[in-house]
Amino acid sequence: MISKTLLLLFLFSLIPIKIYGDSWGSNKSEETKVEHQFKTIHSLREVKEELNGPKDALIVFDVDYVLTHPTEPAYQFPNFAKHLNFVMKTFSELTNVQRDVFANLMVFDNEEGALVEDIATDLITSLHKEGYKSIALTATLTSFLDGVNLKEKRANRLKELGIDFASSFPDHETIEFKTLESNMNTYPQFYHGILFSNGENLVIQKGPVLKEFLKSVNYSPKTILVIDDREKNLIAISETFKDTPVTVRGLLYRGSLKFPSKRVDSEAFENMWLNLAQKAKDLSVKLSNPAS
Repeated sequence: MISKTLLLLFLFSLIPIKIYGDSWGSNKSEETKVEHQFKTIHSLREVKEELNGPKDALIVFDVDYVLTHPTEPAYQFPNFAKHLNFVMKTFSELTNVQRDVFANLMVFDNEEGALVEDIATDLITSLHKEGYKSIALTATLTSFLDGVNLKEKRANRLKELGIDFASSFPDHETIEFKTLESNMNTYPQFYHGILFSNGENLVIQKGPVLKEFLKSVNYSPKTILVIDDREKNLIAISETFKDTPVTVRGLLYRGSLKFPSKRVDSEAFENMWLNLAQKAKDLSVKLSNPAS
C-alpha cells in the first residue's frame, strides 16, 4: 500500500501538501535559513481562529485544492495515490512549462469544479461583512489555453459557487504586472479580486506578485494571513516580506485530502493522463511560440 507521506512528497512538484504538526511550528528554508511560522489546518473553519480583527489585515486564499477541487476523479488525491508510479513517470517526462500547462488543463478541462468544503462560501462572505479584505492568489496561467480565457473562467466559476473577492479592492478590476517575469509570453495579472501568478514551475512568483499588487493598489497591511496547500508558496510569500513591516502568517491546508473520490481503474486513469500530457506538450509549444 502506498504511504500517504510518499504521495505528498511527490505531489510537492505539482499540487503538494507537506505534513506538519497540528499546532504552530517553525520551518526553515534550506536556502536562506529564514524561519517561518506555519500552522497545518484540516478545515477552513479554522481560519477564523487565527484572526485578530480586520484592521490592517489581508487574507489570501489559494484556489485549487483549497477552495475548489476538480470533479474528475482522475485528478483527485485518492486516485493519485493508487496510480502513484504512473503519475511520477508521466511528470518526469514533462518540462516545467509543460507541467504548468498540464496543471491548468487538469483544472480547466472540466466544465465544473466543486468546493472542497461547502463552508467556503459562508466563510468568505462573513469575512467581507466583518470588514476583512481578502483576495485569491492562484498559479493559474494568464494566457488563453486552447481558446479559453482562464482568468474569466476562474472568476466566473467562483462566482457560480458563491465566492466573489472583487469587493475588497473595487477600484481595481484589472492590473497587469509587466515588471515581473513573463511565462509563455504573458504576465501575472489581477482580475476581479483574483491574483494570477501565471504558473509556478519555472519561477515561484506568488510572493513577488502579491508584493507588487499591494504596491499597485497602495495598500500596506500589517498582517497577511495566507491559506495554501503548498509549503513552498508559504515560504516564498514569507520570504518576500521578510524585510518589511508586514507579518506573514501561513496556514498549510490539508482539507482536500478528505475530498470524496470515485475509484478509477488503471486503464481509464492512464489513458486520461496520457492524453492530457500530450495535449499539454502540444499547447506549450503554441503558447511559447504564438507566431508559429
